[in-house]
Amino acid sequence: MHGEEQAIDHYMAQVAHHLDLPAAEREATLLEIRSHLEELAAARMAAGAHEAEAQRQALAAFGDARRVGRTLSSGRLIQWGRQRWVVGVITGALLTWVIWTAGTFLVQEYYFTVNPVVILGSPTLSFADPLHTLMQSTPLTGGAFYAYLTAGWAWLLPLLLLYMLVPFLWGRRALRWWAPGLAYGLGTWLSAPWALLYPFLWNTGDWGFTAEAWMIFLALPLALLVSLMGVAWQQWREQMVEARAQTAA
Repeated sequence: MHGEEQAIDHYMAQVAHHLDLPAAEREATLLEIRSHLEELAAARMAAGAHEAEAQRQALAAFGDARRVGRTLSSGRLIQWGRQRWVVGVITGALLTWVIWTAGTFLVQEYYFTVNPVVILGSPTLSFADPLHTLMQSTPLTGGAFYAYLTAGWAWLLPLLLLYMLVPFLWGRRALRWWAPGLAYGLGTWLSAPWALLYPFLWNTGDWGFTAEAWMIFLALPLALLVSLMGVAWQQWREQMVEARAQTAA
């Protein structure tokens, strides 16, 4: 039985890697799967199969380990504890900077390559310089607003879709729909806290900075809305599956 147990251990490790459940429920689920596998393999051996063949048949009956783990996880709602909140905030902050900077850089690099602006009279130093453009593309500057103004506001659409993807996916399985959206949106706010002050406390005269500040400010309610949409989508899918099952019955 040693080879069988090794194979089952390997299979269970794969299931565990893809099983996203609360700790107590996770351990109970893994124990139950292992018990079924061992019983099934023993039954196949009692029927005359060799150890290796009995093990293969038992694992084949359960199917792909990754699919088993993900299927068992997909039907459970996830409680957002401290660790998930930290991950959510960090993810929101990082993705905000990455999406913001990447989208702005592409537009500005194209614009300044076509229309280079010479700095300090030096023909070798211009806004078309990639390093300078990269710095101007971050949330630290007002470059994003002017890039979008140049390329048209439709350029925001793919960036918004990328931004909304994570809270939508998290929201589908959240026990409390607002938890992933709030954590993700707070991450966006913390990624550029100075921007939140522009519309209320500072009058810089730079309408680009002010517009960007409002984009940051609205990121949190947008994340909450998308998280709620994720919950609604999941509930709609479950209702459709149930309706098809009732129709088939």
